[in-house]
Amino acid sequence: MGYNGNGKKKKEIAFSPIDVVKWIYPNDWESFLEDENEAVAWLYENGCITLENEGKVIDIMTVGGPNKIKLY
Repeated sequence: MGYNGNGKKKKEIAFSPIDVVKWIYPNDWESFLEDENEAVAWLYENGCITLENEGKVIDIMTVGGPNKIKLY
């Protein structure tokens, strides 16, 4: 997934936010999807992340499908 040994994400690698939720809550991750969407929107709107789909930067309004985030 691109994490180092202590759970920190490497900045240069884009990753799925759902993978993070699954890593934190492996048994009931689906219960946290709304929270995950809100967190991604907040991070995007505050300039903390970019969104990517198939390696191309996208706008938050086009989010859908297997999107990934990249940390600044």
